Amino acid sequence: MAPSFSEVGEMEMARKTTETTGGPELPTPPEVVKRQAEMLEQLIERNIEMVDFLRARLEKDRKLVTEITEADRPTEVMAKLAAFWQQAWSDYAAEVAQATAKNIEFLSRVRASSAEGGDGRS
Repeated sequence: MAPSFSEVGEMEMARKTTETTGGPELPTPPEVVKRQAEMLEQLIERNIEMVDFLRARLEKDRKLVTEITEADRPTEVMAKLAAFWQQAWSDYAAEVAQATAKNIEFLSRVRASSAEGGDGRS
């Protein structure tokens, strides 16, 4: 969420105050907006990736329904269900690992940027 007008004024006053006192310099309103925009872009990108992942998983769900209705024996149904759930666990674990790695990398850039006073982009 973008800062309100009063917050922007307070941030500018705090920034000027720290410049005169030698304290840490706070980001200017344009820097804050840039960081918020980048975070929003990252959030949208993660959402797109999640929707793509869910679409692929739902296609596998649909395929399972077809496969078990075409099975001739209960053992065949059980084997297909076991394989399905094993693959689902594997897919979800891989998706969580990938999302976690991307989030850690992004947050590391934000943290480094904050420490350096930059905008978080590499």
